Amino acid sequence: MSNSDLKDKSLLVVTSWFPCKGTRTSSPFIFSQVNEIKKLFKAVKVISLNPYVPRYLQHPKFKRIFNAMGLNERWHNDIFSGHYCRDYRFDNIEVYFAQYCALPGGLSGNNLGGNMLKNAQKVINDKKIEFDLIHAHRVWPGGYVGAQLSHEFDCPLVVTGHGGDVYTWPFIDASHKQQAKVVLDSANHVITVGSGNIKCIQNIGTETPISLIPNGFDSSMFFQMKEIECKKKLTIPINKRIILSVGNLIEIKGYRYLIEAVSEIVIHKADVIFVIIGDGPLRSDLAHQIHSLGLEDCVI
Repeated sequence: MSNSDLKDKSLLVVTSWFPCKGTRTSSPFIFSQVNEIKKLFKAVKVISLNPYVPRYLQHPKFKRIFNAMGLNERWHNDIFSGHYCRDYRFDNIEVYFAQYCALPGGLSGNNLGGNMLKNAQKVINDKKIEFDLIHAHRVWPGGYVGAQLSHEFDCPLVVTGHGGDVYTWPFIDASHKQQAKVVLDSANHVITVGSGNIKCIQNIGTETPISLIPNGFDSSMFFQMKEIECKKKLTIPINKRIILSVGNLIEIKGYRYLIEAVSEIVIHKADVIFVIIGDGPLRSDLAHQIHSLGLEDCVI
């Protein structure tokens, strides 16, 4: 199917935690892709699978409680945005939120996937959403919901595997692997963003064709500049080599281990400076760690 064949088609994107209106921290790579791919379709409909949060709990004063419960990933910030799970549209994109009931700590058990699917179906029926093709992000949960909708509405399905949904979730046990295989076998095509993921997908046992398409970037925002010019603009010493890390300041990124390593490296290398770009719930803890190790001149 060529690009011209898509101009009169509608695409349904099924994902979890699509950015709420006015926010960009949750799944920005999916938002950016949808914003780019809209040019190819008559319309793009997004169904974002988000847990139900009572309106009174969306007040910022509850953020500390949520953090204590472990709900401190970047996408949880959307809960306190003032626009949580409110449908919106822009250009030819319509964003709908399918809220499902979920208990913290995985207490929802095996009912979680069914709850997501039921609420996605309800949104489709209530909003009279029509589509010709489904693109589901992550094998779980987007892929699971997308696979069921693909069977129900008899339309093609593309599944993109991103990270832990490919190399961790399917290999928790035999049941997870079988669920992942069912999703991938239901797809007409599978996309993944990293070469290492391809072997993982193949190990799941699917024979569905796989393509490698790395996440893209906005070239109007990210572009090359001369090194000295950059250092001057950022007030970084010209004679220093830079080790750069960009990411959300959350536990899984392992920044505390990086900072521990810095304390060893600077003993042997004086011409190195470490730059960390990001924000998140561990920002103050990491700043304290940098201070306690006396690394303020080595880490920005």
